[in-house]
Amino acid sequence: MPVFYPPEQEGIVPSDHPPLRQLIHLADGVGGPFEAFLSGAYRQETGTVFPTAIIWYVDNTLTQKIVEKTLSYTGPFPTTITWTVYNTDGSTVLAVATDTIVYSGPFEISRTRALTDYSISTGELTIDEHKVLRQLIHLTDGVGGPMEGFTSGAYREITPTGNPFPTAVIWYDDATKTKKIVEKALTYNANKTINTLQWKVYDTDGVTVLATVTDTMAYSSVFETSRTRTIV
Repeated sequence: MPVFYPPEQEGIVPSDHPPLRQLIHLADGVGGPFEAFLSGAYRQETGTVFPTAIIWYVDNTLTQKIVEKTLSYTGPFPTTITWTVYNTDGSTVLAVATDTIVYSGPFEISRTRALTDYSISTGELTIDEHKVLRQLIHLTDGVGGPMEGFTSGAYREITPTGNPFPTAVIWYDDATKTKKIVEKALTYNANKTINTLQWKVYDTDGVTVLATVTDTMAYSSVFETSRTRTIV
């Protein structure tokens, strides 16, 4: 069963971690519930080839939501994406994140994230402390970047602008781009397959690197056959 966290509870233990209803866990990538959630979770998508809502429910009765993603478009391009995560009652909102996206032609060049967090903290390693841990386990791909517990206004930039083969994707604290949160760097082979893929996560000063992970790929023709990961 999902776990509740009364105010007097001291911290969280590993078994408490999986069912935390936080966008940091439940938003894109695969999205939705994994271990410690009840079996039978049901995902419903509405819209055509351009979905406007993707919702995970507790089951196929569609009475209790777990996490919801909504999208608005300009032409074929999503201009806003909103994620909402719900408490175990399936209706109380715990947190909302909304990304507003800017394009150059068909290429995304930046996005700004607004965050609203309604959940409460408890304990020693509190739920609030867990959210703001600057760890690659939280901040890398999927949606990536900061979710609830971080300051609203985070800004993502993709460079070079208008290039189908980006070399850097960086989340900053805000649009001034003075403090990095997490950075993804890519290098390419001559045939434009990815040679190396590196993630760095930064401390709250936006400069000090807390961890670096580098994947080096091997291919058969254009098909990846293996990758080796280095963690520092």
